Amino acid sequence: MATNRTAIVARLQALDAGLEERIERNPDTADPWPEVGSVAGAIRAAAAPQDRQYVRDRIEAILAKHGLQDFCHGQARPRAASSHWRSA
Repeated sequence: MATNRTAIVARLQALDAGLEERIERNPDTADPWPEVGSVAGAIRAAAAPQDRQYVRDRIEAILAKHGLQDFCHGQARPRAASSHWRSA
């Protein structure tokens, strides 16, 4: 059963809020996608058909906000492009 838009938005907000912490917990991970992929996948799977594009767009925006745009949909780019996520 698909989750309503309000619940999807809440889950997306939680993903956004917790992403930095997830990355900080695993600073040596070359590819941060495993840390967020399962959560993002669950949100996408729970979305109603009419909300799926919205969810994809929001996840891409969240990843870009945290410097992870190279990992959208779990498709890692060449490793040299991924080193920027470990700044600070």
